[in-house]
Amino acid sequence: MSRRITRRNVQRRQLSAELLEDRRLLAVVDLLPALGGATEENGTTIVTASGGSTVRFEATLTSAEQAVRGYQLNFANSANSLVIDEFLQSEAFPEFIDAMINREQGDSIVSSSAETAISAPPTRSLGTFDVMVPLVAGDYRLTINSAGVAQDHRTLVVDAEANSLPITDYGDVILRVSDASETVVTMTTEMQSQLEDAGTVSVNVSLSQVSNEDVIVPFTLSGTATEGTDFTVLSSPLTIPAGSMSADIEFTLIDDLAAESAETIVVTLSTPIGARLGADVVHTLHIVDNDDGTPTAVLSLESPTVQENAGTVNMTVTLSSASEFDVTIPYTVSGSATRDTDFVITPDMIMIPSGQTTATLEIAVTDDFQLENNETVIVRLDPPTNAKLGSPNRQVLTIIDNDQTPPPTVSFRTAALTVGESVGSVSLDVFLSAASDAPITVPLTVSGTATPNTDFTISPNQITFAAGQISASIIVNVIDDTAIEGNETVIVTLGTPTGALLGEIPTKTLTISDDDKAPPPKINIVNSAIRVEEGNKVVIVTVSLSEPTETFVEVPFTITGTATTLKDYASLTDRVGFAAGQVLRSFKLHIFEDNLAEEEETMIVTLGTPNLGELGDVTSTTITIVDNDLVGDYPKVSFSTSQMMVSESNPLVWVTATLSILAPEVIKVPITVTSTATDGSDYVLSQRMLVFERGSSTAALPIEIVNDDQIEPTENIVLTILPPEGLNLGENPTQTISIFDNDSPLPNQPSVGFSTTAQSVNEDDGTISVAVVLTSPSDHDVLIPFVATGTARNGHDFTISASPLLIAAGRTSGTIVVNVIDDKAVDPDETVSITLQTPTGATLGDSITHTITIVDSDSPLPSKPTVNLTEVTRTVSEGDGAITVSVKLSKPSEDVVLVPFRVYGSAIQGSDFTIASNAFTIAPGETTASVTINLIDDTIFEGVETVTVSLDRPTGAKLGSSSTFTGTILDNDADQGDTIVRNPMDRANVIVASSRSTAVLFSATENTELLVGFVETASATTRVRLYDGDMNQIASEAAGLLRASLTADASYALIFEASPVDQTIFVRSSAGANTLSGASINNLVEPTDVDGSGETTTLDALRVVNQLSRQADGESVVAGGLYYDVNADGRVSALDALQVINYLSRNAANRAQEELPGVVLSNINLGSDSPREPQAIPVLETKSPSHSGAEGEALAPQSEGALPELRETKESQIDAVIADIHDALQLLD
Repeated sequence: MSRRITRRNVQRRQLSAELLEDRRLLAVVDLLPALGGATEENGTTIVTASGGSTVRFEATLTSAEQAVRGYQLNFANSANSLVIDEFLQSEAFPEFIDAMINREQGDSIVSSSAETAISAPPTRSLGTFDVMVPLVAGDYRLTINSAGVAQDHRTLVVDAEANSLPITDYGDVILRVSDASETVVTMTTEMQSQLEDAGTVSVNVSLSQVSNEDVIVPFTLSGTATEGTDFTVLSSPLTIPAGSMSADIEFTLIDDLAAESAETIVVTLSTPIGARLGADVVHTLHIVDNDDGTPTAVLSLESPTVQENAGTVNMTVTLSSASEFDVTIPYTVSGSATRDTDFVITPDMIMIPSGQTTATLEIAVTDDFQLENNETVIVRLDPPTNAKLGSPNRQVLTIIDNDQTPPPTVSFRTAALTVGESVGSVSLDVFLSAASDAPITVPLTVSGTATPNTDFTISPNQITFAAGQISASIIVNVIDDTAIEGNETVIVTLGTPTGALLGEIPTKTLTISDDDKAPPPKINIVNSAIRVEEGNKVVIVTVSLSEPTETFVEVPFTITGTATTLKDYASLTDRVGFAAGQVLRSFKLHIFEDNLAEEEETMIVTLGTPNLGELGDVTSTTITIVDNDLVGDYPKVSFSTSQMMVSESNPLVWVTATLSILAPEVIKVPITVTSTATDGSDYVLSQRMLVFERGSSTAALPIEIVNDDQIEPTENIVLTILPPEGLNLGENPTQTISIFDNDSPLPNQPSVGFSTTAQSVNEDDGTISVAVVLTSPSDHDVLIPFVATGTARNGHDFTISASPLLIAAGRTSGTIVVNVIDDKAVDPDETVSITLQTPTGATLGDSITHTITIVDSDSPLPSKPTVNLTEVTRTVSEGDGAITVSVKLSKPSEDVVLVPFRVYGSAIQGSDFTIASNAFTIAPGETTASVTINLIDDTIFEGVETVTVSLDRPTGAKLGSSSTFTGTILDNDADQGDTIVRNPMDRANVIVASSRSTAVLFSATENTELLVGFVETASATTRVRLYDGDMNQIASEAAGLLRASLTADASYALIFEASPVDQTIFVRSSAGANTLSGASINNLVEPTDVDGSGETTTLDALRVVNQLSRQADGESVVAGGLYYDVNADGRVSALDALQVINYLSRNAANRAQEELPGVVLSNINLGSDSPREPQAIPVLETKSPSHSGAEGEALAPQSEGALPELRETKESQIDAVIADIHDALQLLD
């Protein structure tokens, strides 16, 4: 049943009100009808109107930190949404927010950085707007949406760099539309009572809904009051204007001096125009006489002072005379006593029935045990109905405290106790803090996971302390059953005592340890048979435990079947782990897409022997991969080009072919050969088969060209592909190789050059021809290769015909064609320089370079800003929550800049992350915008994944160089896999011993060569592998070393196998230590840093020399934590020491005295960079207090890190190296 209420009583519908972790309150929007007339049904505000009418609404906003920039209001039923108001601006709101945030802590509003929630934020009206009600009847739900955002995105756009505040919780406002004929007119209330001196009195007449036309309501008057004597009224009828829900019939009461009985005015509605009559059409107005006949009310009290234990005290209200009507008198209670704690007063409203003269207020005083001051209860009568206030109308009751000393407290000594199931009886003792001279009783309540009368019994249900007694016991009898049920609890809670207070420990928890042994848990595969279409998809296999365990459970699995691993599918793990308490675990199988038409293939997942528990009934499941390739839609094989021209002097030509897919296995494609050239005389083709290796999409075929002395015309070799079954021919099924003769019967060949060396053209001139001429005609074709350079960009500013240029026999010229591209960019003049290279059948002349200057033809208009990503890589953990990707303009724009983007990578949208937008929007005048990638923290071990955001062509800006962002997501689930991810490593240069493999994640900032090896001999038992960002293995360790070429801006993972001991490793980059990021920097040292100290010093060169003096050249690369192979050629030689010297000579900032404190270098001659004869070894003098030696004597090592020993050697190359070292040191001085 609906209840009609006025606007001020309608509950505000808050669309959002929650506090974020950084204490920032989200925006709160309230939506209310401006003209009232709303009702509520089950917490939903209902606004009723007839079709075609207009309803005015008001929107108000509360926000803690930001101003509303705009919003739109939609309403819809099952049809599409209709926009009511597209934009509403609130310019003054930021100042309002500033004033609110700067309030003091003591106010009802607190700072947004405070730790307590904002209790009552100020509210500001966003304005009113009229809603044209649809003609179609029905309920329409009103919602708030942000401007320009889809209806289902409930957000408010705010000023802080176009961020959005989410509306996570909102109320409903329903616009209920019905036919105009359904408009019903009724009295809002049935009756009212007013004093004779009330003045103007209104009788409200209301409509059931808003009408689009005026409603005319006639009415008649009756009753005991006389019009003109007791009242006046505007004549009938009453008009309710269109768009309004109600109107008032106004009466003016006449206050005469005659003492008279109460009189009535009865208003009755008649048949209206524009509506129909409802059920409630009569309103009775009672006029109460205010002359001598009106009674007065006074308040009296039995006694102004009572003891706290007095019980009940009465206050009496008395009328001076009985009234013809019920008299109601509200009252106000104040004083120092606390209502409902120190006393209880009833009733809430005083009512004296007609004909009676008294009523009673009953005050029940609470007798507590607290020592407190005397307290007061003050009762004051408020203005009554149908009576007047007399005197006295206020009374004060004083309550005298009767507590002399605090009562004792009752409590347990401890809060918890654990016993075995077989213990029998347990006594739970309860204690008083002091003896009492009166009995004390304490009720008990029992709860917990144990079941009464099944797991235990307890007695008594109430504790009684006799006078003088200070302890009592609760007996719990534990029942020893045979059920396997785990530990259970019995929780005993003391209730409110009589004659005492509760102490510090009112609750005791008794834990009963189960002594019955459970059978081992069963392990089963949850999934039944699965069918999945091939494609880049993920299949999740779930394994279950029948019961949770208190220890880790691990079960391996194998995959068999007709599907091929790494071709049709891949799994990043081969085992599933259950942590304590877990009963369900899952792992992912990645299904790959290929282009092969093939039969259905199967993957059979079978569980192995677990470390705990036993296998259940379902230990395997079959996954069927359904092929999605059409029969006959086979991969295509094709030559890379259809034609190739070579000179007879070229000894070897490679012909390449491509496959439209990566070969799933080795594929061999035969070819046929037809030619005017002779196999064996003009060329040699030893292989007539294209071979595509597994995982490759290219194949190469070598052809040897025979350079003979015969003068002959151009000869051709034509290769034709014969595709085997399962392959189709591609774009270039044949390849023609033209062999140009390089033999000439003339003593002199013609020379070739440009006819002119330069020209200038306009950007819009189109096609330009550049002539190349011979000094004389040739009997043979002349082949002239050329290259194009300059400031203009090929493909962007121009295109050029293919090299080489062919001048046919007998002709003396040819043409290189340049097409100039007319763009709209304002550019400086640009150049294209064409340079001829060594020809076949001719010689180069003098004019071999021709320069074209392209003059720009565009007007200098204001340039667009350039948009770039603020960062291009970031590595995060799966549990970090989100990645924020931002773009920045080179300068502000006057228009909105829209930057669309694409999202891809190995991470799966919806499973590994979500992203709400597909474009950056940069507002006018702003320079930055951001989008958020929300990470999904699952429990599946899945290795390293990437999500890439690639910017597309923007609107209103140019795309800069930083247009691709790659986020690397590190998996934080390790219990079910066999790899520990460390980034960076726990200790420098050490892979810590572990039962599982260790992964070290990093990326390359430049193209570089990577070298990884082990310093210790334990490396023989450990292998290391290198993976790319998609976890494809690209290199592995061989003979203790791993070598690989790394690409700039790519991500990699080094995975070291499990080892029982710590492994000391080195990681070196040919481009320098700072070219690798994300790994432990302590492992990334310069190649010249032999001892890994973090910098290159003269000690590093001396260590290499000392190593050479101990052994034959090239024997040892790594020993004793040192890496001697500086130039990474796989051996130790004098070149390694010389490379250290060259590094030192280039870096004069490394002073010799700083590197070798306490060592004086003497007798050193300045050397040169050129090789020279070996020189005598200069003498090294030492000032070390711990060692002294004769002049020319070799230095022995004194301690760890001291100068290495220089041993005598007969090898002349070591003598030369040492001389070079001293020369370098002299140069540094």
